[in-house]
Amino acid sequence: MSGKFKQFFEKFICGTSFILLSACARQLPPPGGPEDRTPPKILSAAPEPNATRVSHSARPQFTFSEKIDHTSFEQAFFVSPRPSLKYYEKEGRGDQKTRFRWRGKQVEIVFPDSLHAQRTYVITIGTDVRDLRGNRLESAFTLAFSTGDSIDAGEIHGKIFHDKHAGVLIMAYLLPDGLAQPNPARDVADYLTQAGEKGDFSLSHLSDGRYRIFALEDRTGDRFYNHGEEPIGVPSRDVVLSPAHREEREVNLRLALADTIQPRLMSVSAADQTHLELNFDEEVAPADSLWRRHVRIVSAAGDSLKILAASAHPLGAKQVYAFTAPQGATTYDVFFDHIVDAAGNQLDSLSRRTQFSGSAKPDTIRPRIVKITPADSSRNVPVTSYLELIFSKMMANSPALINFSQKKITGQAWPLAMLDSTGKAVKGRGIWLNPFQFRFQPDSLLKSRAQYFAKILADSAFDPSGNAVLLDKASGERSGQITFWTMNADTLTAISGKLADAQPDATGTMHLVLKQVGAFTSSPSGATPSASRSGPEYSTTLAAPGLYRFDHILPGLYQLNAFRDANNNGRYDFGSAFPFVPAERFIVWPDTMKVRSRWPNEGNDFVMP
Repeated sequence: MSGKFKQFFEKFICGTSFILLSACARQLPPPGGPEDRTPPKILSAAPEPNATRVSHSARPQFTFSEKIDHTSFEQAFFVSPRPSLKYYEKEGRGDQKTRFRWRGKQVEIVFPDSLHAQRTYVITIGTDVRDLRGNRLESAFTLAFSTGDSIDAGEIHGKIFHDKHAGVLIMAYLLPDGLAQPNPARDVADYLTQAGEKGDFSLSHLSDGRYRIFALEDRTGDRFYNHGEEPIGVPSRDVVLSPAHREEREVNLRLALADTIQPRLMSVSAADQTHLELNFDEEVAPADSLWRRHVRIVSAAGDSLKILAASAHPLGAKQVYAFTAPQGATTYDVFFDHIVDAAGNQLDSLSRRTQFSGSAKPDTIRPRIVKITPADSSRNVPVTSYLELIFSKMMANSPALINFSQKKITGQAWPLAMLDSTGKAVKGRGIWLNPFQFRFQPDSLLKSRAQYFAKILADSAFDPSGNAVLLDKASGERSGQITFWTMNADTLTAISGKLADAQPDATGTMHLVLKQVGAFTSSPSGATPSASRSGPEYSTTLAAPGLYRFDHILPGLYQLNAFRDANNNGRYDFGSAFPFVPAERFIVWPDTMKVRSRWPNEGNDFVMP
């Protein structure tokens, strides 16, 4: 064999061996056969569950029903409390300090330090564990043992509500005495587990004490909260375990991604001598919703320009419109204060002052109707419906502007009238929800399977400059009319019950939301429920615990949830992890409610935890 050939042969053998060894080292699913969808199971564990007097040098072992993806196991492995302070560290993955020795389907855990004396340890294998086909462990597995003579028996059970359930990290902090507060972005949790496929979680074998529970979608895998980057669920209360109270249930957590970005003002422009348009990059509002108190306009000469009315447009709250005293063709400075987004972030500092060029041009643009509810030719309109108009401009008919109109407005001057099929006016009351939006609410339910008309009275609706509504009709008529038909009320039904509160001293409006998650479909055997499509959503409020009722709803499958609005701001508040602000309390009915036509579903009583 020549020297060159021998050298080539040796390189070929070495290269081939490297490729074969690399292939062997990689975990690959077995080829061929039907698709494996069977989740892995833990067949045995050592030490025995609930074992006592376990050696301080114990090396726990787990045997699975099949081969496991090693990385997924190591990322889903939790032990509480930590065997040593080295176990988790904020800088760098602390679980690298614990070694995992694999032998086929079995893994042995080697801790970095000996276990503490007289201590209950809980090892949790989370639902992120996968087999070689990617099938997840169905539910978290817990192994508890003690190095002492007894084992802790405290339990906390709950559920998360999020678009993702499996693998969400549950972090439990044992609160120390005093004022110290855990920060999940910095402090290692005392106990960890993961939520299951349906969002349920359990923490067991806990010592007595006060606990604070967080739920975290740990996108980075570092087991710490990254503010503004990862959704977190904040509890509405702490949990106290004691010899007299060893088990706590109904710890519900809603996850949300914290908004940390300050809103910005994009532009200010004068459409004419009395109208300004303010454009923001997201929906904003003053804390008290009164725009005139928080926007100040000063001319180049130092004169103040009075704002007579200001409001966000109901179809796009990023746009705010202001009606001012007559402007001049000069430069104006605009100053904003205490303007916040829904998360409470203040307007960006660079956006709190800007300039615009005033306009001396008179307002000659006629307002238009940009939305009518119900739409023309609508059918199956609910008998509880109202009529609503939304205009392109602020209207003088609204209470905010009626005193500034150039055209005198007398009487009700509603922009529409509602008529039944005989042409008779329907009795009701008109409400201006804001300067753009008018609603007519009938005094009673509409008739079943009936025709109605909404007559738009263009001659009775003006903007503050006296411009009448322009109707989009080719004939140029001064009034328009829409037609709609109501649904068959015989198909409607109701859901009712009683909502109580476990905290008798709690205050705040109770908001209930009923959402249709499935409808009844026809089949040869009759009407059957189907969850294939979602339907309407109904809401109601209670000033205090008591009876609730949803009348005139469609038959189908429903999901009911409620929350107590402690600060009465009209929306659910998710709280803050640090500094800690508890989330508002909520409850979700555990099952879907089935209700049929003309058969009310009654007695659905539940308690706000």
